[in-house]
Amino acid sequence: MTHKFSTLILLLVAGLVFLSCPTKGQGIVIANEQIQTALFNADSASVKAFSDTISSKYNRVILHLGRSYVFRRGNIYTSGRSRNNLKYFADQLQGKHIPLTLWFFDSFGEEAFEKIYAEYKEMVDENLRGLESIKLPYAGIVIDLEWINLKHGNNNEKLETVIGYLRERMPKDKKLSFFASLIETSKENVLRGYNVDRLIRRSAYPIAMLYPVDAGFHLDGKTILPWLDDKRINFLKHYYKKENWEVAISPGDKWICQQHFDLTEIEPLSEKPNFSATQLSLDKTSRQEYWKLESYSVASPMTVEFEKGGKRVLHPGDKLYHFSVDPAILESDNYIWEYYHLRSKN
Repeated sequence: MTHKFSTLILLLVAGLVFLSCPTKGQGIVIANEQIQTALFNADSASVKAFSDTISSKYNRVILHLGRSYVFRRGNIYTSGRSRNNLKYFADQLQGKHIPLTLWFFDSFGEEAFEKIYAEYKEMVDENLRGLESIKLPYAGIVIDLEWINLKHGNNNEKLETVIGYLRERMPKDKKLSFFASLIETSKENVLRGYNVDRLIRRSAYPIAMLYPVDAGFHLDGKTILPWLDDKRINFLKHYYKKENWEVAISPGDKWICQQHFDLTEIEPLSEKPNFSATQLSLDKTSRQEYWKLESYSVASPMTVEFEKGGKRVLHPGDKLYHFSVDPAILESDNYIWEYYHLRSKN
């Protein structure tokens, strides 16, 4: 177990070093529960080394604490050691004037949101008491309740209620933010669950999520393209800046292919396919400023598994694609969604 924890810690530190070298992004999101559990249950020297790595490369940090009840059994910070190390990590950042934003509440879709909504008061009160009990220094709290109306729901007022209660209960000098997939159309944002103007009036501020990999792909004739191409990315970046919204960007990568034999649906794979050097041949590479798409032909049968479930056996002549986002997409005031980098490297 000790060897496993040491390996996980090394992966986290190595991943952060990798991310920081080619980018200019100044904020970092730390959001890998397994690796954080290993790190914060290790000795304080490991936490010190980690905080030194962070502070040498970034000037803002968002740290994921948990999906609902932060300090209950089965979460990252349940042991006395993990809580002490969390406090130590926060103290280290504070000593170097690096703001720490704490992230709890994490859901995707209507059903997951309803589970949090059913107990949000208890969760808020218990989490805030836990933070107060360890005297944790922090600058703000961010929540991530995504696509709360995904199945034609109408949860906007419920989200405002959750945010209103959290804002009321948390210290007045702490900033409250929320992650959200936002575009330039207010009507569409409201349909997704976010009446941004109303939330801002409650002193809750958006962190717009600009994730080209997660936005998906489409066919233009016989050519696969991302929905977020350079033109769209530049437009959204300009709009976010005009609205004075913070932005989180994920410069990750993904393997993709057509899910059905009619070639009408392009879906990401759950992980990098396992193949030998002779099983794929590179046909062409398409590039824009912010992304690269490599097109491969399959030379011998291989099985791939899709992120949304299901498998497909690829045969000779079938196509497989690798999409990657260039670090040039980052600007100096962005947060980097570091979890996706780590996932793509593991």
